[in-house]
Amino acid sequence: MDHPSSTLASFDPTNTLGSLLIGGFIAVFLFSLSTVQTYLYYREYPKDRRLIQAHG
Repeated sequence: MDHPSSTLASFDPTNTLGSLLIGGFIAVFLFSLSTVQTYLYYREYPKDRRLIQAHG
């Protein structure tokens, strides 16, 4: 059975940091799309009922 220190020593964090960076960029992009859509909705339809605005 391997010792925990030997498996930890073989772990290379640079292999996983790229995927975290790409995932972060995708998350920021999707969040910004959602923010722009929300802004445009409230700007285009200011007279919608509050219940509809709160649901959307």
